[in-house]
Amino acid sequence: MIGLKRRERRAFKRMEVTDRFVQCRWSGSEYRARVIDISEGGLKIDIEEPLKMNQEIELVMEDDGGGSVVRKAVVVWFVWETSRRVMRAGLKFVLTPEDWFRRGRELSDAGNYQEAIHALTNAIRLDPQNDAAYLHRGLAHHKAGNQEAAIEDLKLAAGRGHHRAQELLSKKGIEW
Repeated sequence: MIGLKRRERRAFKRMEVTDRFVQCRWSGSEYRARVIDISEGGLKIDIEEPLKMNQEIELVMEDDGGGSVVRKAVVVWFVWETSRRVMRAGLKFVLTPEDWFRRGRELSDAGNYQEAIHALTNAIRLDPQNDAAYLHRGLAHHKAGNQEAAIEDLKLAAGRGHHRAQELLSKKGIEW
């Protein structure tokens, strides 16, 4: 299991690795890997088992509270080191709709509306029933000056029963 502490490096968040191993699962088997580096987007590991490009694996990691969390990741690169009989691999975390939604909210709160719209669009693409994502994408469109797109998203959220979207549209005299 990996113990993680947040620290800043190179304009994106990286984690300081305090316990340098992670459990990896795929095809019904579990393997232990040595962690070289970890960031918000993924991690670099050394593992004695062969991996394939684009292979999806589950990583069992320790969260801040001492519990375990399972994250999915995909192999994006690897190098086989024959002298050590180990594969060094780069893994990219697979983002869930909740990850994209959270990222969109954070970007919007920071004033990065175009990036927020992109993240919220990914949340919607992965979970088209997420009425809150339509609401927040509509709000980001509004703040970015895209009024037609804002109203369209607010109507979609309102039509799915989101009360805040319904209230916002009613205040403007717009039916959904």
